[in-house]
Amino acid sequence: MTWDDELTLLQEVVTQNEWLEEVTTIEKEEVWCNEKDVRQSEFYAAINNDLKLSKMFEVKPYEYDNQTHVLFDDVVYTVKRTFKRDNEHLELICVEEMGWADWSNKYD
Repeated sequence: MTWDDELTLLQEVVTQNEWLEEVTTIEKEEVWCNEKDVRQSEFYAAINNDLKLSKMFEVKPYEYDNQTHVLFDDVVYTVKRTFKRDNEHLELICVEEMGWADWSNKYD
């Protein structure tokens, strides 16, 4: 694989400001990835559980820190499952987030 696709790892972080109010921000980390198709068996197994897996991204395991969302081609995905193939390849199996079209710009 060539690692030529750019992926943004996203994590919501809730902190308190000086008035003790909760403030939500988004931590973003840009990484290189390989875009892959979801395996057919996993795709159909997910449908049986009312999920529609959309994408699979392969990243370096040491770059991923349990982020809950990713941004790819201006579309936000939720990470549903991960699978570590070896020390150099971690698969992120994702579902597209409907209604989050402006999520990527919300916390710039």
